[in-house]
Amino acid sequence: MENAHILPMAERSFDPVYHGTSQENWESIRQQGRFVVAKARMGKSPGYLGDGVYFYESSHEDAWIWAKDEKRFPLPVVVKACIQALRCIDCCDWSVVKALDRAYVKFEKRMRNEGREPKEPYFFHWLGRHVLKEIDCIRACQRRPSARRELLWSRFESNRLVICVKKPEVIAKFEIFEENQKDL
Repeated sequence: MENAHILPMAERSFDPVYHGTSQENWESIRQQGRFVVAKARMGKSPGYLGDGVYFYESSHEDAWIWAKDEKRFPLPVVVKACIQALRCIDCCDWSVVKALDRAYVKFEKRMRNEGREPKEPYFFHWLGRHVLKEIDCIRACQRRPSARRELLWSRFESNRLVICVKKPEVIAKFEIFEENQKDL
């Protein structure tokens, strides 16, 4: 990966984190003893940090709301987990965001030199599919996307901390969250 060496990566542990899913998915995770990174289907968005298993760092309520209201699972559940990553990129750290911005500017320049014009949402495709392939996880703040370039990095300014796990083997332990029966 050509951009990995310029990105500050660190060993990080996150405990607890929360993943919203369906009862059916939870049963599959429990039976297999692991999470599986589902690849985006044709025409579907892989998520704003690319393919991965998404966790909320600070809130089981956000995981519940995501599963219940955004995904509309008929039987939503929240899974509590621990992540122990050796290579984590923290986009809540502005030095990391600046390094990503510099790398993307170089990427855009190279595309233009090859006669291709990158579209604005292409940044997130580049980030999720190319830059972050060799890492265990990325930590960022969740915010709705903006099509305006000057607001590109404002997407990482929020108090909803999200961790996108690229390599499920870093999910050290997991269990159903005990308060699942409550309608948060």
